[in-house]
Amino acid sequence: TKVKPNAAAVAPVETPKKRPQIVARQEQPKSNVEKDLNRLLNPTFTAPTHEQLKQKKFQPVDQFHFPFGKPRPAGEMSGYLQAIDEYAKRNRKQEFFMKDMGPLVKDMKLPYYWKDPLFRACGGKPSGKISIFQLGSTWKKICETRFDSESQLMALLTYGTTRNYLVPSDLTPLITDVIETHPGLEFLRSAPEFHTRYVTTVIARLFYIASAWNKKLAVPGLRKSEFAQVINSLDSLDDINNEQRFFSYEHFYVIYCRFWELDSDHDLRIGPTDLSKYGDYSISVKAIDRILSGTVTTKRRVMEYSEFVWFIMSEEDKSTATSSEYWFRVMDRDGDGAITIDDLEFFYAEQETRLRTLGVEPLPFLDLLCLMLDLVKPDQKHIITLRDLKKCRLQHIFFDTFLNAEKYLDREQREPFDGNQEWNWARWATEEYSLLVADEDD
Repeated sequence: TKVKPNAAAVAPVETPKKRPQIVARQEQPKSNVEKDLNRLLNPTFTAPTHEQLKQKKFQPVDQFHFPFGKPRPAGEMSGYLQAIDEYAKRNRKQEFFMKDMGPLVKDMKLPYYWKDPLFRACGGKPSGKISIFQLGSTWKKICETRFDSESQLMALLTYGTTRNYLVPSDLTPLITDVIETHPGLEFLRSAPEFHTRYVTTVIARLFYIASAWNKKLAVPGLRKSEFAQVINSLDSLDDINNEQRFFSYEHFYVIYCRFWELDSDHDLRIGPTDLSKYGDYSISVKAIDRILSGTVTTKRRVMEYSEFVWFIMSEEDKSTATSSEYWFRVMDRDGDGAITIDDLEFFYAEQETRLRTLGVEPLPFLDLLCLMLDLVKPDQKHIITLRDLKKCRLQHIFFDTFLNAEKYLDREQREPFDGNQEWNWARWATEEYSLLVADEDD
């Protein structure tokens, strides 16, 4: 008897599934990112072909930077040459002496005190002469590449050199000519022993205002100083003291008298002992030592007259850019571009002693530090940079607090609303001149 298998025990046989047919994927062409982006931004954009780009003529970008001024009208040069020619015919001259240059530059509509630099640029000597051809060709050569007052004056003063900057000696003939011909300096002409000091003072003030620490003054620095504008208007001033940036005789008198008082042996150099007497010994010994250590002077342990001009202008007006740079160099002991808390504590230690000597109880250093950080608001918490001080506009308070006990006390004793006021240089010099004149009258 055959046994029938149990249907439940027999596993069903699955029909094998067909493997899916693998179809090769067609590779899509790579997209051009630049074209796709342009289509998104501008659906109507059609990228130019290489041949189209080769044939396209691109328009040059208009010049926007003019280091020597914007070019002048083409007919301006002919006007200069015509003025020279008319002067020569009117005076029946083909050669010009220095005495002719004043009327000549006026006919050419140039600043009056360009007469000496122009004469020298043409090869003229003090007692010599130049030809009409030399004058015309020299001025034409300058005007071909120099278009504004600053760059033209620079070209005149450095003519015959390869330099594109002024050094102090370049300005000596021009300022000497101002002494010899300006009506406001007639009394100075009778005292030739002071001419060199006056010239040095004017030049030092120019380089100071331009912050020319390396004693090289390029066109941007000349623009910053506004020296060319002052020269251009100088002949219209009868009173030289009305020009208070460079040429004021009263300012020169104050500076030179203060230097003479300190220079005990009158060798035109002052050392630490002499300099410490300034302001009735109000400047800290540590500051004096730093000043004469080479940080702001060219020689160690001695200060020459031109450097004293920088010192006195920095001391009596601490609100200017150059003054901030001057005193920052003094306080930045390691020259790393930052005044640290250690630097502040170093200078304040002497101030504390001075204040106690004067019968004033000084603030504890940490309290003062908080006040100064609130005053300056430095970008970084524990260091003060030159940028921080210039930005806060109260740098005169900061520097006096650490370097000049007398001025610090004077400010502390003022009315609260007067505490942030600072005398500028011109105001201080005018006041000092009045005091000096009053002392002489007595």
